[in-house]
Amino acid sequence: MALYHVSLRQSHDLTATTRRKWSNSFFVEAPSAAAAAAWGVGLWEGYLRQAVRERVWCYEVYATSVVEGDDDYIVQGVPPGSQRGQLPAGSGEPYGKEYCVSVTIPAVEGRPSRKFWRPGLTEGDITNGENLSLGLVNAIEAAFNSALGAVTMLDPDGQTLVGPVRARLSIRRLGRESGENLPAPPPLG
Repeated sequence: MALYHVSLRQSHDLTATTRRKWSNSFFVEAPSAAAAAAWGVGLWEGYLRQAVRERVWCYEVYATSVVEGDDDYIVQGVPPGSQRGQLPAGSGEPYGKEYCVSVTIPAVEGRPSRKFWRPGLTEGDITNGENLSLGLVNAIEAAFNSALGAVTMLDPDGQTLVGPVRARLSIRRLGRESGENLPAPPPLG
């Protein structure tokens, strides 16, 4: 089996902030890009949608082989009924678009992996401008730890990622083109 780079492509429809899109990357060994993409859809549906608010959604999964010269790739849509996150709406206005949650995932050997997770932060999630609410931290950590306990997730070097993860408030700017060619939001509810 080959190592595949799997990107969950996400967006939001928070009303007080300019819409954007982004992706979160994961790695998995799979027999084909189609199998890797199906793994990514399953990761979203079974685990990670429990770590984002209902105003955030995953619209497609992109999977590509990391083997040089291999052009095995696929884009697979996420079923409309499974696109939106499962956490209830937060309180207050959306928090700054550059703020996210840094999720540190230990590896069996080597450096931990870090995911910059955008759960749809609101003012009610932040205390004193620097701390995440414990409820949101627990939800994100539980979703990632459940995923790591059920599926094999790798880092770019092929090292197995393990729990427990650690989540904290962080800043990560989105790219210039993150506001272009935005997907249409799926219906709420």
